[in-house]
Amino acid sequence: MPQAWAQKLCYYANSAPCNPIDPEFLRVLDRFTSSSASWNTLVRELMASPITTNATKTATATTNGAVVAVSRRDHLCAALNNRLGFVDICQLDATLQRAQSTIAQIISGMPSDGYGRGATIPVLPNQPTLFYRAGIENVCAQVAGMTIDARPNPNQPGAKQWSSSQPDAAIADFVGTVMALTPSDPRASQATSILTSHFHAAVQSGATATDSLKSTFIAACLSPSFIGIGM
Repeated sequence: MPQAWAQKLCYYANSAPCNPIDPEFLRVLDRFTSSSASWNTLVRELMASPITTNATKTATATTNGAVVAVSRRDHLCAALNNRLGFVDICQLDATLQRAQSTIAQIISGMPSDGYGRGATIPVLPNQPTLFYRAGIENVCAQVAGMTIDARPNPNQPGAKQWSSSQPDAAIADFVGTVMALTPSDPRASQATSILTSHFHAAVQSGATATDSLKSTFIAACLSPSFIGIGM
């Protein structure tokens, strides 16, 4: 039973199973078992493990190779909620009766984790498609409209808000929060430069500062570090 739960989390985190005889996986499993099967312990140990971070080589990495997948529905919605301060932005909570938002309508057609009848191994769509690309762009556009020069939404009191009058501060947040690139990451400065150039090019083409910053947000939102798993 403990190994089955650990493997479920491996599939969720890495879009692939952990090698069952990987010493690192066995260490995580031991911590999980010794904690009286505490779910929080399992999540903490596996998410911080090199099995997930690839900080050091593991037997699982040798077995699976580098698995890079698209951010599926649950991952994407969790990232939007956690990084941008939304509460169930995708309306995945079926216990609440609400009119379906545009984001929820788009998300309902996005690839998600699932199980076939009688199967113990989940079906995990990993490949990007034109439909996925278009859906993600539309989700990002909707989020941009909710966070940039937008009126506060009483249903989303903790949502991030950015002003087009302060594009540099907003772009710094796009890099650090949306793209999740810390200042020590060598890609952060390049991403900042690219997004800044994007903003200024949009302004120079005649777009308003608001629309230019929204376009810049969408570019950050479509970055591999936001819509990908395994990097």
